[in-house]
Amino acid sequence: MEDRIYGLGVEHRKKEYLMNKEITYEECKRLMVDMMANVAHFCDKHDIRYSLSYGTLIGAIRHKGFIPWDDDIDIIMWRDDYERFVSTYKDERYQIIDGSFNINHSHIRVSDQKTILRLDELRGQFYKYGLWIDVFPIDKVPDSEKKYNRFLKKLWFLFKMQSLGEVHRKGFINIKKLVYFICRPFHSFFGKWALKTMKKYNNSNTHSVSDLGSWYNTPLHFPYSYMDEYVDVEFEGHKFKAIKQYDAFLRGMYGDYMQFPPIEMQKPHHSYTAYWRE
Repeated sequence: MEDRIYGLGVEHRKKEYLMNKEITYEECKRLMVDMMANVAHFCDKHDIRYSLSYGTLIGAIRHKGFIPWDDDIDIIMWRDDYERFVSTYKDERYQIIDGSFNINHSHIRVSDQKTILRLDELRGQFYKYGLWIDVFPIDKVPDSEKKYNRFLKKLWFLFKMQSLGEVHRKGFINIKKLVYFICRPFHSFFGKWALKTMKKYNNSNTHSVSDLGSWYNTPLHFPYSYMDEYVDVEFEGHKFKAIKQYDAFLRGMYGDYMQFPPIEMQKPHHSYTAYWRE
């Protein structure tokens, strides 16, 4: 079967990528660290607040680098810093991928244009873009657990409606193909509605915030004050920013994050093979 390249809801014919141009796992990590250093330098220069987050932050605190089995880098930003970053970041090598209305996420990625990926989650097909850093916006959310859960249900409904018009892949059964073609014209409409909903409480007096940018997990909310101050943490020989209250943040999300998870959970979140572009 002919390989195809997927990206942002568009299917592209494959170019020729030679197998002897495969990038090793260790080299992938070095390339992502270089990309992170570029992003961090830009943010520091332009007073844009960011913090390492999730597994990347655990890696910085527990290993001073990547968790041994991790395969990506995650950072978070206040919504206003995030939007300023999106509108001002420019680089000859690294490209912003706007995922606001596409493929199971509502956040941006910074991608290395010299690489391309073959993703297991796309059944071994090529993805249009290369190695990436995930950049998640942080938005205010209701303090009340009841209101927060109601808010999430509405947002998840919009995400689901948006996803029905997502990228069409060969192999869908007939009913799924029909739903796709019906929903496709409304795809952007639901994406814009979801984005407006995510930002609904940003001018309110609530004291809770959350990362609402991932469709594939249930976001936890945490105190607004966690995002107030930042410190330097070591990651793969570099100094990057992290929220000062990283311990409370990580314990609220993962419990005792300093303990290794069970062996069966020690595996990458994304499974891919990276290649150099010709």
